[in-house]
Amino acid sequence: REAQALGIDTVPTFLFDRKRAIVGSEPPQVFLDNLNKAYESRQKGEEANESREVKKGKSCNAEGMCEI
Repeated sequence: REAQALGIDTVPTFLFDRKRAIVGSEPPQVFLDNLNKAYESRQKGEEANESREVKKGKSCNAEGMCEI
């Protein structure tokens, strides 16, 4: 339910601090960059609901359509 409320409808989806998401497959550096950005935002005291950033790679949606 929470994923649906956040508009997540593909797998895999990785959510960082409820404001950054990686949808689909991405290289390890993209994950590291998002982890660092989430950490920096948390250290600055930024709210999770401020601007969101989504990186989209290859994924599958709820209807079973896959980008491979």
